[in-house]
Amino acid sequence: MNIDTNNEEQHSNNQRNEDQEATNDYAVKIMQIHSNIPDDEIPKVSMEFKTEEQAYNFYNVYAYKVGFSIRRSKSHKDNENGKIKNRTFCCSCEGFREKDKRNDNVKCHRATTRFGCLARMKIKLHQFGKYQVIEFNPEHTHVTSSPSMSHLHRSQRRITPAQASEIEMAENSGIAPKASMELMIRRAGGHENLGFILDDCRNYIRTKRTIQMRAGDTGGVLEYLQKMKSKDPNFYYALQADEDDLLTNIFWADARMKESYYNFGDVVSFDTTYRKNHDCRPFAMFVGGNHHKQTTIFGAALLYDETTETFMWLFDTFVEAMSWKKPKTILTDQDAAMAKALRSQWPETYHRLCIWHMYQNTAKHLSSVFERFQHFERLIDDRRYEELKADFRVSQRNLAPSLPIEILNHAANVYTPAVLRMFEVDFSKAYSCVMELIAELGVMREYKLTPNGKSFHHTVKYDSSTDTAICSCKKFEFARILCSHILKVFSFHNIVKIPSQYILKRWTKHAKMGVTSSTFEIKQGDDPKASLALRYQDLSRSYTHIVTKASVTEKAYKLARDGFKRLSDDVDACLEEDTVGRKEENHNNSGINTTIKGIKTNNKRIRGSSSTLPKNALEKMRKKTKVSKKNLSTNQINMALENSNIQISMTELLLQAEKTPTGFEDGQSFKNI
Repeated sequence: MNIDTNNEEQHSNNQRNEDQEATNDYAVKIMQIHSNIPDDEIPKVSMEFKTEEQAYNFYNVYAYKVGFSIRRSKSHKDNENGKIKNRTFCCSCEGFREKDKRNDNVKCHRATTRFGCLARMKIKLHQFGKYQVIEFNPEHTHVTSSPSMSHLHRSQRRITPAQASEIEMAENSGIAPKASMELMIRRAGGHENLGFILDDCRNYIRTKRTIQMRAGDTGGVLEYLQKMKSKDPNFYYALQADEDDLLTNIFWADARMKESYYNFGDVVSFDTTYRKNHDCRPFAMFVGGNHHKQTTIFGAALLYDETTETFMWLFDTFVEAMSWKKPKTILTDQDAAMAKALRSQWPETYHRLCIWHMYQNTAKHLSSVFERFQHFERLIDDRRYEELKADFRVSQRNLAPSLPIEILNHAANVYTPAVLRMFEVDFSKAYSCVMELIAELGVMREYKLTPNGKSFHHTVKYDSSTDTAICSCKKFEFARILCSHILKVFSFHNIVKIPSQYILKRWTKHAKMGVTSSTFEIKQGDDPKASLALRYQDLSRSYTHIVTKASVTEKAYKLARDGFKRLSDDVDACLEEDTVGRKEENHNNSGINTTIKGIKTNNKRIRGSSSTLPKNALEKMRKKTKVSKKNLSTNQINMALENSNIQISMTELLLQAEKTPTGFEDGQSFKNI
């Protein structure tokens, strides 16, 4: 009993010593970081701020440079005017997670993100109406992140109104969030300069969609269709509702679609497999080819399902919209319900299988023939950024093992999350193994281990003097992770930590320790194409920062517009000084080809409009139920328009200035900006 008590005391003393050493290391690191930060950007007692928000922003900027996230903590308000009397801003790792009552039933615990951190800044409202810093503690009880990871902290991520406008424009244009993010990242000069991550972008879009859906799906659809009718006198649409007056199928076609069908509607291709939305509702299009062998659209539909009854309604609606003209030939996929509906409604139309689906089947079964390893650099960037995020998570969290066992705690402190999960799987398998001693000689022992319910077995040779083991399964030699058989033997011999010889550095959290990276810069003139790209990126980054700030107010917007005009005139004057020969030389050396073969773009714009149709049940129902929709404020709309105008001017300017190191070596003018 005394031996156990002494062991516990020794363990506690060791733990306290380790904690004290870690605290000292963190304090030294903070001092080193402070030495690289301007003195006026480090919080100090007696500093004053006009507002609480100003104090928060100051502390958040400091947190970015140190490498941690902050949050608002305790505060007290004045009972009379409701104004905040004092506020504490703390590190997001402050405090400890409360014990969850469900701990016994949770299979996999969430990672720990609170470590009792002491870092904080406290402000208090004094009699002159300003907030004064009355307490500042820079000490952290955890590892802060490196500068390359600071932008991933929650408090450092924020979507500005200008960025929100750009996200909305990309969303309305059908650009996926990942694609629009890539554009903004490159324009800002990297992930760390953008101010938010892909998850924030997706959350913003999801929130925006949630607000829009409050009007109801039916109300939104009817509003869209009626708006199209107001633009196009010949716009046609039809809705089908079920017995509960719930919207099921929608078809629409504008005047240009009907005109195209009149001219080229002898052969129609119909397909419902292009895209399906999140509700698994098929989106169908009637398409054909014009005399230029270009694809043209005759009509579109959003369907509830792909039954024979749905297709019968759709085909009847389509010919009604097209003045009862049926196609001579229709190309579809091998859908039985579709074929049955065509035989019933369009018996005189030839039904053939679309060759596009044959190509699709070919591509599916002969995918290796069609494969190309494209967008390689973008793929590399994505992989490296995913690695950076994983490094960030490891540095900011302590994983909780699935069971409160010491060797698992050791594994959680040593391994990365992915390797820890692999280790836990083998550790759980060890419990089901049946172990039998088959030989013993001095410090050497040999065991036979049989998995539960299995007929085969493996042998483990164990040396108790060095805590080394060799298993016949050879998993450690292959994957460098201990197998369940060795873990069973270790457990039997009360080994509570993974022996150092079985910890491979590449699986640990510190696998990159001691490795340095070199930065290679491309010199101006080494490669004309690379130099042009660098100049464009540099100019684009600078102008993006200006655009983001200038679009906030009308005054700043006008100042930026005037500045761009003056700069445009200066660039134009400089460009005109060059000779035609120099212009041609620069053009030949630029390495830019503005036309790319193999990509065909359809620049036709489809105009919309409207016709008066008899009111159906849904329209009558809509009169009874008033739907309110929250519109964008005038300020938001103006901000989006102003941001777009500045972006247009900026892009035109960049396209001229990017071509030379000075930015002024081409003969084109800016008089139209």
